[in-house]
Formats: sequence, C-alpha cells, structure tokens
Amino acid sequence: MLGNKKAAPIVILKVLQEYSDENNVLTQQDIIQHIQKDYHISLQRKSIGDNITLLEELGYDIVRRPKNGCYLGTRYNFDEAEIKYLIDAIFSTKNLSSNQAQKLSEKISFFLSKNQRKKYNYLYKSSDLNRSNNATFFYTIDKISQAIESNQDISFQYAGYDSSGKEILRAGGYQYHVSPYYLVNNFGRYYLLCHYINSQTLSTFRVDFIRNAAILDSERVPITTIQPNFNISEYINDHIYIFSDTVSNCKIKINHESVITAIKDWFGKNAKITYTNDQIYADIRCDESAFYFWALQYGENIQVLEPSSLVIKLSRTYKHMYERYKDYLILNDVKPDLYQDLMTFLHHQLYKYEDEIKTAKEISSYLVSFLEESLTSNYLITVEPNNRILIENKKDNSDRYLVSVLYLNDKETETAMFNALVDLRELEDEKRLVGGDIFQLVLTRQESYYSGNARTQIKEIFRKTRHIPNKETIMHPSKEDSVTFNNSYNITWRAITNLSNNRPKLKYYVLKVKS
Repeated sequence: MLGNKKAAPIVILKVLQEYSDENNVLTQQDIIQHIQKDYHISLQRKSIGDNITLLEELGYDIVRRPKNGCYLGTRYNFDEAEIKYLIDAIFSTKNLSSNQAQKLSEKISFFLSKNQRKKYNYLYKSSDLNRSNNATFFYTIDKISQAIESNQDISFQYAGYDSSGKEILRAGGYQYHVSPYYLVNNFGRYYLLCHYINSQTLSTFRVDFIRNAAILDSERVPITTIQPNFNISEYINDHIYIFSDTVSNCKIKINHESVITAIKDWFGKNAKITYTNDQIYADIRCDESAFYFWALQYGENIQVLEPSSLVIKLSRTYKHMYERYKDYLILNDVKPDLYQDLMTFLHHQLYKYEDEIKTAKEISSYLVSFLEESLTSNYLITVEPNNRILIENKKDNSDRYLVSVLYLNDKETETAMFNALVDLRELEDEKRLVGGDIFQLVLTRQESYYSGNARTQIKEIFRKTRHIPNKETIMHPSKEDSVTFNNSYNITWRAITNLSNNRPKLKYYVLKVKS
C-alpha cells in the first residue's frame, strides 16, 4: 500500500498509462478516483493539476482537452499500431512456446491502456497454434548474443525427432563447436549463422533446435576468414531458405505470368525479368539448394533452364514423383477428379495454344493430349463426332465421363450454345453414361461474354434447355463464380489469363450437367 503523497507524480503517470488514451480522456476527478482505488492515496484536485504540469515539464506527452481532461499521448515511442504489430509478430512466430508468447505479449501490451488492450484479447487465443516446445529459447538467444558480443565460440547440442515424433538429441547428444556471427529471422524461424569447426563454409542451425548452449573460452574464427568480403544483406537475399549452398545464377522460363508476383516477392532485386520473342524469362541469383525447393513449389508455372545441375536434379525428382503417384493411382484404381482436371487444363495449359485455336476440334485435340498424361492406363479415351470426348474405365463400365467442347467464334451467337446444350441434353439419359458425369466446355472470344451480363446469359440459356423455373436457380454457397441448379447442375466461369496484353483473350465456362 502506498501512503506517501510524494509518490503522486508516479501514481498519476501510472493511472494515465493504464486508463487513458485518445478515446478515453480522464478528468481530474477520474484520476483522483483511480488513485484512491488502486493505490489508496487521497489527492486533491490542485495536486493533480500541479503534478500533471510537472510531468509535462519532465517531457511526458500529456495531451490536454479543455473542459474534458487529458490523456497520455506518446508511450515510450510506441504508438498503438506499432504495439499491435509487435504482438501480432509474437503470436505469428512458432519459435516461442505458448506460455512464452503469452507472457511476452502481456509485457508489450503494458504500454497500452486497459481499453486499448481489450481490442487485442483475441491474440491471446493463438496459443493453440503448433509451436516450439523449447522452453529455453530466450536463454539460447541470450547466450548466442553474449558470445557474439564477446567474440567467443559456443557449444551446443542439436535436437531433432525420431520416427515416433519424440524429440531426441542428434548424433547421440554430440556437442557442436561453432563460431557464431549472426542471428537471422527467416519466415518466422530464427537461425544461427556460424562457422562449424568441421566445415569449410558457413553453416546455419535452427535456434529453436539448439539445446544446452554454452559460451567457450576459445576466440571465434573471423567471418572474413571463412568468406572474404562477407555482406549479411547479400547473404540473406542469396539464401532465401537460409541454406549454405553455392550461390548460382538461375535462369527460368515463365509459363504463366501469375508467378511473376511470387518471383519478385521472394527474390526482389535478385530477380531480373526479361521478354524475348513474346516469352517471359527471369534471371535469379540464389542459393542452388534453396532454389531447388522453390522451383518444386512453383514448378507448374515455370521451367528451370540453368544451371544444368539443377535442371538434372529437378527432372529426376519430377520423374520419381510422377512414377510414384502414377503407380499408386493405377494400383488403387483411383477415379479421376475430371472437373478439377478440366479447370487445370483451361487455366494452366490452354493459354499455350490460344493464338492457334480456331475450332472446337483443335481444343478437343489439346484436351485429349492433356488427359492422356493426367489419367491412368485404366482409362480409355475415345474422340467421338461433334467434338465429344468419351472417357471409360476399362474395369468398370459404370465409371464413364463425357466431355463436349463448344467453341463460339465471332460469327456464332447464343443460338449455337442453345442448340449445343439441347443436343447434349439428349445424351444425359443414354444408358452408356449411367454412373458417369457429362461436362460441357464453352469457349469464346466474343466481347459480349466478357460483360457483366455474361453470367445471366449462360444461366438463362441453360435454364431454358432444362426447363428449370427461375425460382429453382440458386447461387452456389461457396463460390462466387458458380451457379448451381437444383443442387444437380453446376456452371463455373473464369477468364483465361494471358501472358501479354496484346494477345486475344479467351473466356471459358465449365458446365457440369450430370452427377
């Protein structure tokens, strides 16, 4: 209990810190009541005014509002947005245990008023995230920082997990001896950049896996001895995944412009985008091991051209992955997700041929080539008249699919689509397709189908061909670009993205007419 009124400046400041902000202005009477309640000190209004003036003279940012009161403005150079960002960052990292994240966020939130603090209660529920169970994380950081500051080596043991998921010490508890240089935060993980005595290059270790760190008497090896002209900024930009492999100049061909954003996001100035003969390329300086994993992540939309060692490594990986999954699909007779296959073809494959497309027959041909690569040998693909593609499971007569392709050129109108859907409807009741799905692919370059009325046009054409009343047409609950009829028929539309603005655009619609 504080009974000494000489503490008035301190308790007034604490009340302003705890209860005031720009949206919660305190009068002198409010301050008196808070002090009486929290600190059991009775102060007069004059004392409150005098001490607030004293705090202002000492440099505290106390904002006065005439006739309303005052509040504490600047809080130790942190404003509310900065504190929120720090709390978000704490709960975003998985290096900290739930308890550590909770305690650290509470310490930082001390700089907020109680009213502001209430807005961030939801952050404290983030303790359910998968997190590190390393209770000595801050101790480890402290030891590493001390060693770097005192120019000394450190030793530690390194943790991992056994086949049952239980944490173990690697190499039977082996003591690693390293010269520490930098702590690097990369994608929410902390890494120690160091020189391991058994290596000729720089090494990295995950800080949250380090156990029993200790400072040694030996002086650390200068980083310039290991890597002359070392620059930490260049190192981080060159090693996006914090591997310690050779940095190479990697060249890729970009197959879809959507990946350009990812390239600039990951590599920044280390990536140079170029255009040659209407094709997009990127030259990227990066750690080769890191780029290998990056290329696996974005492999569908790029093709690595250099270095040759990386091309060979990736080709082997893709081949082994393909064979592994292909064997599994055949052995287990896994049914295709034909709807997803069609969407993949339209969105990720067809743009390669869009300049050449003039007829539905050409589209059908490209689609058959794609399906032959994506479907297993258990399925037989037959091209029928009127650009229809029949897909049958050789082992199961009921497992059949039909894909009908319609291409509307500049001379064709809604009548062509109407007739095609009426014609397709006749196939829905054919016995050969019992148990299978029928899909109608509609592609067009007509400007009318780029407009906001296109969805209504397609919907109305289909409704009329099936004699579905308006009231039975409902929006798909999970996709804004889809409409479902009677919970049985579904239309999805999406424009094909082009690699350059001067190319003609295709618009496509996928209509699933039987399920």
